[in-house]
Amino acid sequence: MTRIQKAVLDFIGDYVAQNNISPNYQEIALHMGFSAPRAHHVVSALAAKNHIVKTGRGERCIEIVGAGLRQIPSAALLAELMRRELNKGAVA
Repeated sequence: MTRIQKAVLDFIGDYVAQNNISPNYQEIALHMGFSAPRAHHVVSALAAKNHIVKTGRGERCIEIVGAGLRQIPSAALLAELMRRELNKGAVA
């Protein structure tokens, strides 16, 4: 993955997290500082590498692969792992 592809992927993820919808090519282009056709080219490259999926032909049809998995904040995950480790020791 190129530096630009990574930046676009990060932007898409952040945009979806804030807006609950994917950005369109114009929004990607505006954020990245390049043309909408170049945004389309980068998104197509990300799709070809299976980092994203285009779910349709509409403007807001980009999904990040694996983004449907529930994300747990690191602190909550660490606390749960520590709790389980303590409980495992208590059972043994």
